[in-house]
Amino acid sequence: MAIGSRLHASKIINRLPYLISLDPEISDHMCRMLHVMLEPIYSIIRPLAGLTPNTTRSFAAASEVLAPPSNTLNHKFCQIFERVAIGGKRLHYPKWKFFYEPWKDELPEIRDCDALLKQLRQSLLFVGPHLHRDIVLLVKLIRIGRSHLNEVKSKDSQTISATRDSWVTVIAKYIFPAVSQIYSNPGIAQELWELIKLFPYQMRYGMYGEWKNEAYKIPELSLAGAECRSDTKYIMRRISKENVKIFGRRIGKLVHSNPTIVFSIILETIQSYDNQIPFIVDASRYLTDLEFDVLSFCLIEALSNPAKARLKDDGMSAPKWITALSNFTGTLCRKHTFELSGLLQYIANKLVLDQLYDLVVLQDIIGNMTGVRNLEEVTENEVEALAGGETLRREALKLESTRTTRKPSMRLLAALTEGGLEKVLGVLIAQQRRDCVFRENFSDVKVLGSVLDHVMDKEEYAKRFRSVRELCIEFGVEPEIAFHMLRPTLMYLVQKNSGMNSNLVMKNVENTKQANGSSGNPSEVEDNKMDVDETIITESGIWNPGLHDTIAEVVPLLPDTVWKCISPEFYVTFWQLSLSDIYVPGPRYRLEVTRQQSLIQQLDLEAKMGSSSDGMVNTAANVNKRRKEKERINIMISLLNREWKEQEENHAGVMERLEKEKMMWFAIQHSRKDIITYFMQYCLFPRCLISTADATYCAKMIHILHKMGTPNFSSLSLCDRILKKENIHASIISSSENEARNY
Repeated sequence: MAIGSRLHASKIINRLPYLISLDPEISDHMCRMLHVMLEPIYSIIRPLAGLTPNTTRSFAAASEVLAPPSNTLNHKFCQIFERVAIGGKRLHYPKWKFFYEPWKDELPEIRDCDALLKQLRQSLLFVGPHLHRDIVLLVKLIRIGRSHLNEVKSKDSQTISATRDSWVTVIAKYIFPAVSQIYSNPGIAQELWELIKLFPYQMRYGMYGEWKNEAYKIPELSLAGAECRSDTKYIMRRISKENVKIFGRRIGKLVHSNPTIVFSIILETIQSYDNQIPFIVDASRYLTDLEFDVLSFCLIEALSNPAKARLKDDGMSAPKWITALSNFTGTLCRKHTFELSGLLQYIANKLVLDQLYDLVVLQDIIGNMTGVRNLEEVTENEVEALAGGETLRREALKLESTRTTRKPSMRLLAALTEGGLEKVLGVLIAQQRRDCVFRENFSDVKVLGSVLDHVMDKEEYAKRFRSVRELCIEFGVEPEIAFHMLRPTLMYLVQKNSGMNSNLVMKNVENTKQANGSSGNPSEVEDNKMDVDETIITESGIWNPGLHDTIAEVVPLLPDTVWKCISPEFYVTFWQLSLSDIYVPGPRYRLEVTRQQSLIQQLDLEAKMGSSSDGMVNTAANVNKRRKEKERINIMISLLNREWKEQEENHAGVMERLEKEKMMWFAIQHSRKDIITYFMQYCLFPRCLISTADATYCAKMIHILHKMGTPNFSSLSLCDRILKKENIHASIISSSENEARNY
């Protein structure tokens, strides 16, 4: 092989393949020949290939200046890889060269990537697991692979698939084992990521799985893996808050070479000792993009471990190991940027298989990245704040500032939308909520709905969640959950179409009366209301044009007997409105503004006294800090006042709309008992069980119906039915803990 006779060498290796492991110099000879064969194709893509000759000459000149002089006239011959002492007292030391000059004359020059793959399948057999001995050749292969995959992007799918499969074999069998034997080289890891990221995450995770479960069966790699396991366990036993920086760097050095082994040990430790989660998340700052991708694979593998129980022995809650992994995943996703598509797809696949236990992972990801959390137990003051706007809710409920969650929430939104999972996850969770009576349940759709409403533009949200019919009929989602998911869309449509026909309301109502053959008596209009053609009602000007399609879509969702008592228009209005539409927490706004003003007075008093309550003296830095805090509070007061005014204007518009609609909500010719029954069955009970805010909405809505004097609505009969002992007992006994609390 040293003289370039590949044919004779291949015959010997085929008969004695173990020679490669016994004598690594064979691999060195093959790497030397691969350098020559790859030079034509690598010279085009090398980093300095695009520079002008003058620029490259200047680089070469600078290196020649630093190089010691050599005698280029009289060469001395030596064997390949022979180490020759150069230097000493001689000024012009001799230049050594290989004794057999035509050794590379018979080697083929590869100028095409397809030919390269065929040649690599033969040549790399001589290299085996020893590619790490030539790091320069390893980098060349990685860069050529990246260039090849970028070239075939515009070709047909069959060519792309064949090219990917060929490079997957090279990466899994030769490049990954080489990386595992190179100690702490983040440059190699980053170069490799530029190649790996061109594959879909399904293929990447498959390569990581082979790296973890198959590669370390090779004797050369088993030794490297054993050393890595020993070092990782040593670090995990000693890492703490005081030395997290030092040991974090040591973890990073180990991860650069053997990420699958290091992460497996770290995740096993976290499942037992969750107090180490902050230290590991802090140490992850030293990871490269490739290692974050491997970590996401290891997380999925740990979460899907079939040998571990998904419930505690009491059968009531999630075990410690899954809670620890969920907490670690959420914290890591917030602090660092890496691809979440695989993790989110894993959760979606679990939901398809009716396995709900991993929803705690989704809940922690959403809570950490967006600050949107499920409030289970809230006080009366907090319920008041829930009726306000975004600013009041964040200040009163002590939620995280949008400034700290903006970037993580946008990353989560991008991961959901790029994979088309925002709608899929919403529908799957809604379906599981429907079927939770027959199986265990761990989550609720309102968490995902809240985050999408929080970070997604209303118009973009409306494009993705379009109709009640699609959710209820095509996907089998319950109507109350479908309206919860579509409420941001309906609010956008109402605001977009508000005012379009407000000037024609009275005129169109008169036209409707004439079309029905009725007189001007409102009772006659009500008597014939349920028999009016749907197009006449929706075009009458009373209903917002943005709700016309939704009104028509809800008709087949409920039995016909329901629509003889309550109208589809009232049903849509009840489910479309939110608590902030029908109630403005004025006292809560006033209290929050007063609290902010008291903070300003306290800052002014501290400035006069010369020191603060926490002992800070009036240094220049502290004075500047107080000034910035005072500016922030003044901005918050102005935001609260402006939001308060906007809430009042919106509430006035909603109440005006309800006054116009109330005459056509309930049928006069049917008994109030049936109306109350259907109102409780399809409106009150389903909504009040969803959340505390929805339960408060139901109570406020009953009060509004009574206060407006809605025709054929008996608030006394409704209260009697609600407070009936049998109804209370049946409702609570069939509800979960949170649902019973809301009720």
